[in-house]
Amino acid sequence: MPKPTFHNLPEPKRRRLIEAALDEFATQPYANASLDRIAANAEVSKGSLYQYFEDKADLYQHLVLTELAARRTAALVPAAATGTFFERIEAMFLAGLSTFLADPRAASLGARIYENSSEPITRAISDQARARGAAFFREQLAAAVDRGEVRDDIDLDIAARMVATLAGPGIIDALAFKLGKSLTEIARTTTPIDERAVHATVRAAVELMASGLAAQTHDRTRTKTVPKEKKR
Repeated sequence: MPKPTFHNLPEPKRRRLIEAALDEFATQPYANASLDRIAANAEVSKGSLYQYFEDKADLYQHLVLTELAARRTAALVPAAATGTFFERIEAMFLAGLSTFLADPRAASLGARIYENSSEPITRAISDQARARGAAFFREQLAAAVDRGEVRDDIDLDIAARMVATLAGPGIIDALAFKLGKSLTEIARTTTPIDERAVHATVRAAVELMASGLAAQTHDRTRTKTVPKEKKR
């Protein structure tokens, strides 16, 4: 985690450092990423970086698990605010894909982590991100069970892990497959992605999920679950 000196930096300097780190890690594998280039682009000395972070891994983890995660959360949380469970899931999947496609640098870094988790640091970050996602979706699922929208006989922990995986690399990988591209190609493309393909991918994923989780009749044309009556 960043040292207190990082949080004490003026906002413009702190933003400049994060943007320089994002530029570097988005274009270079972790092993090749250079603190020298990050420092130069951020207009600070390399020695200063060690006053803000323990090492390159510390900066990398903060960038992905704090800075970029906050941007993603800002997009997903409003989408999870209203509607049935499956309507919220559809909105979150769409918001997640939109966030991924809107920022080529963050998308490239995310694709690098998803596609190359053989490096210990990327694997550790991927594991932490999935664990966070599973915890979030477990709360969503538990609330949906209470509302009668999701079956009450599911294993919440397993279901949460599956939904979290689909919400992250799963839905992006599905879109890449539908478009006949790799995650990296999707992330780096300058051509707008066909919105119909995005919506069709999300709808197919949510329909598949609903077929296994929905408590009762699922309207496939509206992605909506009819809650079952509570047992008296």
